[in-house]
Amino acid sequence: MFLPPSRKYDIYIQLMRGETTVGAAAARAGVDRSAIMRLQQVARQGALEALAASRPGVSGKPARNVELDQARAEIDRLTRTVTEQAVKLVVLEEKRGLSLMPTEPVPVRVDAATKQGLLDLVDYAAGRGWPVSKTCEVPGLSDRRHRRFRRRQDSGNKLDDGRPGA
Repeated sequence: MFLPPSRKYDIYIQLMRGETTVGAAAARAGVDRSAIMRLQQVARQGALEALAASRPGVSGKPARNVELDQARAEIDRLTRTVTEQAVKLVVLEEKRGLSLMPTEPVPVRVDAATKQGLLDLVDYAAGRGWPVSKTCEVPGLSDRRHRRFRRRQDSGNKLDDGRPGA
């Protein structure tokens, strides 16, 4: 016989208060004594898990929400750390007279491996939410060249440039 969760809870509370016995509760519910004993074990285990997951000062959130909040806080902390380190690196490189950003666009003629690397870079960044046009700006690759490289790749043609005039 199926017992709804609210009925199971009521039986558990009655057992905990000593208002009934396992045998009497089983008879009233129309189930075997072992079902009532199992109900007690499950309720006790659930209560212990809920208490273990609760944190002082955290208002009744399920354990999963608490873990999610902790993970988000860790992501925020790591994002701030990486941003700070990136800023420090850029400042340091500028002090040394170096630059992390290219000063010139991608040369007019590049080999197939370079083209493939540029396409992979754009795919990687786009897969993480970057707009393709912004990704192309970083290495100095025009949208037009990117589309040309991509069409060549998608059509199955080699990325190598042909001989001029051929």
